[in-house]
Amino acid sequence: MAYRVCNHFLCLGYFLLLGCAATVPLASRHLDNEAKGFRPPESKASVYVIRGNGIGASGLLFQVFSDGKIVGATAPGTYLLFDLEPGEHLLSVITKENQSSLTLHATAGQNYFFEIKAKWGLTEARAKMVALKEVQGKRLVNKTQRAQGMTPG
Repeated sequence: MAYRVCNHFLCLGYFLLLGCAATVPLASRHLDNEAKGFRPPESKASVYVIRGNGIGASGLLFQVFSDGKIVGATAPGTYLLFDLEPGEHLLSVITKENQSSLTLHATAGQNYFFEIKAKWGLTEARAKMVALKEVQGKRLVNKTQRAQGMTPG
């Protein structure tokens, strides 16, 4: 009997956590579809930062930065798209418990894809930004929705 009650509470807790998923304002369907055409400007590089639908830290937003300036926030099932001048840039995702950064050597006319992987740390959520190959990145972008972001600069 105690096992069944405990099992029911675990299920209830799981569904409550799912209901607490974080959200961000989404870009219009038109902008989302346009971004999924994967056509970067000739003079800039396009950067996609994707956060999949995993349940790890689903109740939290993660702030994304480019060269120390905020680009926007990601929630599960969303991606950010922003353009950068050619050259070296520092991309970061910051949580209360850690910061994960990567250096990007951007080339004009190219797309770059990064995924934010979330998991629970000691007391807070942790995030890790990883570079993706183009095929992986496009597949993940097509499974998610574009979040509204800010233009760095």
